[in-house]
Amino acid sequence: MNQSHEPADAATFRLAYKNVLGSNWTRWTHPWFSRVPRIRRELLGEDGMRASVYCLGEVNRRTQRRSLKRMFKGWDIVVSKGCNDAYSDPHKHRLLNHQEFRLPAARRQRYVTIVSYEHLQTGIRWTAANTHLTSSGGGSQELAREQREAEAYAIVDLCRAYDVDIVIGDLNNS
Repeated sequence: MNQSHEPADAATFRLAYKNVLGSNWTRWTHPWFSRVPRIRRELLGEDGMRASVYCLGEVNRRTQRRSLKRMFKGWDIVVSKGCNDAYSDPHKHRLLNHQEFRLPAARRQRYVTIVSYEHLQTGIRWTAANTHLTSSGGGSQELAREQREAEAYAIVDLCRAYDVDIVIGDLNNS
């Protein structure tokens, strides 16, 4: 009999989310490369997130993707047209598959990226959904709320259909 309080099929790893661009992250007058040391510290530094899987939001510039690819050299990278990218350490997780779906009702194109992994140490398979729901920027709070509600229902349906374990992203719930 297993006397441990931890289930036999448990995996422990660090998953992190980071909104790369964000409203206060990089204006067009500030070149991305000047932000690279900061994000490198936040993601990989001694006091940073130091995760084995990163789900990133708003990765929407070529220079950002090039810098992140150098930062995560040798990692598996899922690039999405919806700017919801995923980076995983292949020494900890095997990338099994990924898909991207457009969310309905949004003023701007919004997507959910679904990524499945296998934790190498335990063999446990898990799936994450990375998304960025509509914000009220440039529109009314009421319209944004209605759009987020439609997007949320679509995400729930996708999570059921693809057996998603973790939903992560910028939910814009204000």
